[in-house]
Order: sequence, then structure tokens, then C-alpha cells
Amino acid sequence: RRGPRPQGEPAGFGALPRRSKPREGALSSLEAELRREHAASCEAAERTFIVASREPDDDDAGGSDARYSSGWHAHLAPADAASPGNEPYGTDELLLRSRAPLLPPDECAELIRRMEAHGAEHGWDGRYPIPGHTHEVKVSDMPGALALLNDRLGGGGLLRACAEPFGLSPAELRVNEALVVKYDAASGHNALPVHVDFSLLTLNAALSDQADYAGGGTWFEHTDEVIRSACGEGLLHAGGLPHCGVPVSSGTRYVLVLFLLSTRVPMVGGRLQAIGAAAGAKPVLGGGARAPRDLELSCACLERALALNPSDRESWSQLGHNKWHAGDLGGAERCFLEAVKRSGGRDFAALRDCAAVQRAAGEPARALETARAASALGPPPGPLRTAE
Repeated sequence: RRGPRPQGEPAGFGALPRRSKPREGALSSLEAELRREHAASCEAAERTFIVASREPDDDDAGGSDARYSSGWHAHLAPADAASPGNEPYGTDELLLRSRAPLLPPDECAELIRRMEAHGAEHGWDGRYPIPGHTHEVKVSDMPGALALLNDRLGGGGLLRACAEPFGLSPAELRVNEALVVKYDAASGHNALPVHVDFSLLTLNAALSDQADYAGGGTWFEHTDEVIRSACGEGLLHAGGLPHCGVPVSSGTRYVLVLFLLSTRVPMVGGRLQAIGAAAGAKPVLGGGARAPRDLELSCACLERALALNPSDRESWSQLGHNKWHAGDLGGAERCFLEAVKRSGGRDFAALRDCAAVQRAAGEPARALETARAASALGPPPGPLRTAE
């Protein structure tokens, strides 16, 4: 998942007993802690980023030139794509493309300039140390960029434009984090693998002219569609939609990314998933298998995350890896097959892993059938495509 992550152990990691399956009371206590963590995240966001006013004509929180009112092109998503009933969005239009630029060209160029200057002096944000991933800088680390973004957020600006298509109040949205991301073909930091975001909504605003790079764009698994935006235009989507940053084959692509939370949607399932991922056995992206830190803790958190949101395919997959590591091949197969089912048959990684489990279980005919399904689907257009 993308979005801010605490350094070291995830919040709540030490709240459950180790080496024994956590009891229901311990999980309930952890969930209460995670709700408090969500409230703290929202409060921290308020100290950094503008909060939208409740009234559309009240521009005290943003300049009058910050309005965006041109609307969005809607892309339908399957039922239950992000959560049962696609709640709390109240719509199946979970992927939107702006009908007009969200940012003018001069502001796009200014964000790029400030990002490059910061990176040259201070280096890049280090959340993705794996080769092939992007370079990025937090907007909050660049005072001039932060002031520019805050001018665009409040009043009738970007927060209102993001909230209204999903039936949300702009006043409830908080910018959990904002990044300027660089996809650079020359350095090889040019792509992001398939992931979901730790956000209720994610906004990607293109900062580069399309003539400045080849390749690139954002690929969405549910439609096998690559969407490319012109300079200033944006994509807005539910954070739980699996997607990836398509490799840039030449030139450089810059994107402003906002991860948005809601004060009234604590995303406890996503926070439990993060703890389960940190403690569990799923291989690191681009690397090999890893030993789990606490397998029973991981399983308990993932099972609870799935009880809260059975549409979370990432949790199904991680639970499958846990069961595989523990030698429960039948349980692992069921988890991977559930991930495939929830994706409408489009989850390449789950198909690949399911075939491997079936082979390990001594069922080569079934493994071959599953592997053929993965081969027919083909891997997503991310940095690991050749290897996959």
C-alpha cells in the first residue's frame, strides 16, 4: 500500500501478545487504538494542510482563484471493487478523470522546480528503496510547494472537487500526505508495481506535458486500462482500486499525488492490514521470501481486516502467503482463489501464487490450468513485468 507509513514497527504492532493467537478482547483493544491513531492522523493533517470550509462560497480557507468546477469523466468500477457495496462512496464510479486541468502550467512547473531543488540538496524520500521505483519528495518538506498546494485546496478548490463526486463533505477530507513523484527513465526509477493506497481517495495530478516522456500513465487492474493525463489534469480514485505506475521508457514524468482521508471513516481494516503485512510472510516487492516476524499476529490481524472488508484482495493474498509458510497448502490455495475471485479473474499475482501452491501440493494438472490462466491474462505493466 502507498501512503504514509510510520518508521519501524507499525502503530499498534506491540499492542497484541506475541507467539500466541490474540484473543478477541486484544483485537478489540487494538481496533480502539487504531481509531485513535486515525484521529491523530487527521489532526496532524489539519496542522499542515488547509481544511475545506463547509460552505462552497466561503473562501476563507483558500483563494477565490482555487476553484475547480469543470467536472469529471467517470469510469465505472465493478460492484464491491473497494468494499462491500463500494461503501462509503455510495457510487460505482470509483475512477474519475478531470475534464479540465486542476492546476495551471506555471504552478505545475513550479512544483517540479521545487521538487528537483529539494532532491538535489536533501535527497529523495526513502520509502521505496527497491531499484526501479520512483523518486519522490513530500510537499510538506517544501514550504513554497506547500503554500502553493494550500492555495488550491480550500474553499471551492480541490478538496470540494474531490469530495462531491463521491457524496462526501469537503470539510471531512484531510490530506494525509502529498508527494511530488518523479518517473525517470534515465535513472531507472521509472515505475511503481501494482498496489493499493492507504487512502480513502487518491488524487494524481499530472505536472508534465505528455511530450516530455514516452510510456508512463496509470494502469488500473479492473479494466486493464492505462490512463494518461495532460499537464495539469488529474485522476481521482478510491484508494482500494489496484493500480500501478506504468514504466516511463524515455524522458521524465512528474505527478502530484494527494492521499486523502475522511474524519468519519477510520479505515481500521486498512490499518490492521498494514500490521498484518509487516508481521507476515509475504515476499518483499522485487525480492524473495522473508521470514515472518509474528505469523499468528499477522494472521489474526488479516482475518479481522477481511471480516471488516472482504473485498480487500491484498489481505487475502497476504493471508495466503502466511498459510503457505505455515504448510497449510489447502488454506493458502483458498485464500489465493478468493483473491482471484474478488478481482474478477484479473489478479495475476494471485493466479501465479495459487499455481505454485497447487504444484507444491502435488496437483500438477490443476497447477497447469491455473498457470495457463495467469499466462493468458499476462502480468501488469509494472517494473517486474519481464520477470513475471
